[in-house]
Amino acid sequence: MSEPRLSDQEMAVLAGLAARAEATDPRLAHVLRGSRRSPGMRLPAVPPALSHWAVGAAVAVIGLVLAVGMLAVSVPAAVAGGLLMFAGAGRVAVSAPWNKPDPASPAPRREPSAD
Repeated sequence: MSEPRLSDQEMAVLAGLAARAEATDPRLAHVLRGSRRSPGMRLPAVPPALSHWAVGAAVAVIGLVLAVGMLAVSVPAAVAGGLLMFAGAGRVAVSAPWNKPDPASPAPRREPSAD
């Protein structure tokens, strides 16, 4: 048995009802659209460069704490902490947002060589 189809007039009536419901109650419209998250619970988007920078900074701080804290207890753990510190600092240096060239600024010009 086939499913019953709506006529064009019935579709227009349903579209009008949906528009009216959306205008009067945005939460209801949000639920009817099928989204599971509430409209007020949106997390801000973090740019990828900033998230890479933040991870690098966290790794550098953890490495510093490990290097300083373990120096008296275990030299290999302190060396591992130092390596972590330098790896995190390298990630910060490579992915820091202030190191990226501004796309709006023109590229530096090179003078042609007189060879």
